[in-house]
Amino acid sequence: NIEARVHVFGSAENPEFELTSTPPLPQEEIVSRILFERGTAQLSAAEAFQLSTTIASLSGEGGPGIIDRARQGLGLDVLSFGAGEEGSLGEVEAGKYIADGVFVGVRQGATPQSTSAVVEVEVTPNITVESENKSTGDTSIGVRWQWDY
Repeated sequence: NIEARVHVFGSAENPEFELTSTPPLPQEEIVSRILFERGTAQLSAAEAFQLSTTIASLSGEGGPGIIDRARQGLGLDVLSFGAGEEGSLGEVEAGKYIADGVFVGVRQGATPQSTSAVVEVEVTPNITVESENKSTGDTSIGVRWQWDY
């Protein structure tokens, strides 16, 4: 229910970002709505932490956050936390690119039955095949087509 604009300017080595919205909102609120599709008041503690480290990173302040340090320390390419119902922690995803265009990961939800293994293979720069095997025995496979312009 807002229109957000991200203005990127400066050199490729040192880009700068400016966030604006209609209606006008603080930058933290704009980033929260872009990343989590809800306002800061509805974020879980993990999401609020991710929001603060993202804003610090975009503003050029501070070094890598605790999530980045954990990801690097564990040798992972992806470590993310998603929200569940009413702002609770919903899902943790961790994974690594084992070859160019091949991602292997695991997702863990709030219950022991919500574990799944994920494999993504980039067939072309625009087409990715995704497979998910859940601990319940359910398996899914899909094709994602994406065009960046």
